[in-house]
Amino acid sequence: MLDIIHLIEKWIYRFTLILEIGVSILVIVGSVIYITDLPDQLYQIHFLGLSPYLIYLFDIIIGIELIKVLVRKDLDSLVEVLLFTVTRHLIVEGGTITENLIGVISIAILFFIRKFLFIDTDDDGVRRDYLEIHQEENRR
Repeated sequence: MLDIIHLIEKWIYRFTLILEIGVSILVIVGSVIYITDLPDQLYQIHFLGLSPYLIYLFDIIIGIELIKVLVRKDLDSLVEVLLFTVTRHLIVEGGTITENLIGVISIAILFFIRKFLFIDTDDDGVRRDYLEIHQEENRR
């Protein structure tokens, strides 16, 4: 019975990996299509102003970062997407003072996470978790 459950779990895991790859490909295709319209958006800055162009650029950047999240599955990619998303909201959409304060606090928290709670990497680029690093420092 346990063998069947493990087989089903493996199949579900592989299926989700295939779905992630499919979504990544769709986001790549959408980003490429979106990027092809970039020169036209640049031309319209004269008529529409800078704000629509910034929205367009941030959408492309967030799409690219989303692809990285789907492919790499690490905290660094996720924090970058969140940073770009909050920054896009602050710069482009503005909002009330309370919304801006919450956005700035969110960015500060994300930078705090990057600075103090992030995982360090070895020379090989392999990520080690904080507990391993702390234990290694205690051994010295």
